[in-house]
Amino acid sequence: KMGYPYGKVNNKPLNISAGQKIDSIYCADARYREDGFPVVMYHNGEFYGLYTIKTKKHRKNYGMQKAVKDEIFLDSITYTAFLNEPFNYADWELKNPKLAGYDEGMPITDASVSANINRLFSFLNNISTEADNHADYIVLPHWIAYFIFSELVGNSDINGNNMNILTWDGTHWSIVPYDLDVSLGLHTWDEHYIEPSMTGLITTGIAFFRNFYNAYKDDIISMYRKFREMGFISEDNLYGYYVRQVESIQ
Repeated sequence: KMGYPYGKVNNKPLNISAGQKIDSIYCADARYREDGFPVVMYHNGEFYGLYTIKTKKHRKNYGMQKAVKDEIFLDSITYTAFLNEPFNYADWELKNPKLAGYDEGMPITDASVSANINRLFSFLNNISTEADNHADYIVLPHWIAYFIFSELVGNSDINGNNMNILTWDGTHWSIVPYDLDVSLGLHTWDEHYIEPSMTGLITTGIAFFRNFYNAYKDDIISMYRKFREMGFISEDNLYGYYVRQVESIQ
């Protein structure tokens, strides 16, 4: 829907040297996102509920190699992994690259990896004044698509939580969703529902995305209008996703 090159997700060139196996640098089945499948659960023969078994955040699913230090995958692991604050290693797990001695929540001791991460966060923290320099730091269409998606499905549990940010060259970062149990109007842990008529969930409740919206409002409107005009963002099309999800449960 986004067109090349942004629909490719990563910006990694396919450059195979003589004798090199393609699987070592390219994952044909990489989805670059969380995936899952619905299941019906029974316990001792009694219906227990409908659930989704999610895929794990394996680097192969994101087309990354563990030894390449420019291929960085950060997974938020707390409720305080804020994008409008300086990077705090305790709030994030470095899923890639693989660093000797590193474990979740530990300091990132590799100088180049740490420098690239802090460079990104410096930009994000100052996005209100640095917005025009986005091409040096982020893949803007990916962030706008994430923003629009989050508003459409009510993905409101992303204030320092439930997001993955990735780069394949150490410089240009993308953002993808993870853990959508608070979306589509539902808070699964307290049976709280969000009214469908509510809008602005992301911009009104999350400081970073409020700043992001103010910085890129025209670009956000442009992409939203494009998806509306092509029929992707429409009641009928989005409703179809819900129908197919329900129909997949036998």
